[in-house]
Amino acid sequence: MYGLATGTIFKDVEVRESKAGKTFAKATIKSGSGDETIFVRVIAFDGPQLDALRNLRSGDSITVQGASSSRPIRRRENGRLALICLPIRL
Repeated sequence: MYGLATGTIFKDVEVRESKAGKTFAKATIKSGSGDETIFVRVIAFDGPQLDALRNLRSGDSITVQGASSSRPIRRRENGRLALICLPIRL
C-alpha cells in the first residue's frame, strides 16, 4: 500500500541504532482531532528521509509520502489500526 499522511509530530523523534549498527529514526504523526484522530508511525532508515526526520520536533508540521502498512492494535477494543509509513518524501 502507498500512502500520504499530513499532520504534526506527536512527540519528539526517536533516533536509535539497530542491532546491526544501522541508525534509524521513528516519529509519530497525529492527524485530525477527537474521534477522527489518526496516528501514523514513520520510520526512516537512510538518506535525506533520515536527515529530515531526525531534525523535527514535537508540534512540527509534516507531510509524508511512502510505502505504508497497517495492523490491528491489540490493546484496544475499538478495532483501531496502527498505520506505519516508510517515507520516500518528507
